Amino acid sequence: MPPTPELLEKAKKGRRVAIETLMMEYYPRVHRVAQALCGQEQAGLHVERQVIRRSLAAMRTWDHPADVPRWFLHHTILASRQRKNQEIDLAGDPLIRGVATNSAYYPAF
Repeated sequence: MPPTPELLEKAKKGRRVAIETLMMEYYPRVHRVAQALCGQEQAGLHVERQVIRRSLAAMRTWDHPADVPRWFLHHTILASRQRKNQEIDLAGDPLIRGVATNSAYYPAF
């Protein structure tokens, strides 16, 4: 659900409470998508940090409330795809811990 136009305008002007409200609304979505697409906890956390950091600069360019959820989803997918070729230790990853073999590991990208 997109933010209200009033909230978006306040966030674009740099009002802290409005920015925090936007981040509290969209961070859980970014987290779920990043973890699901990366399939690895550390890669997902890296994607989350990257997307949230970029959103702080990008929010000035959002003209319509519908731009916000689209932007977060789009950039989370892009960042997750960039992480696909980076090697991460799978043995200690909590997303696959408890599985007998690494064959259960299946990232989306």
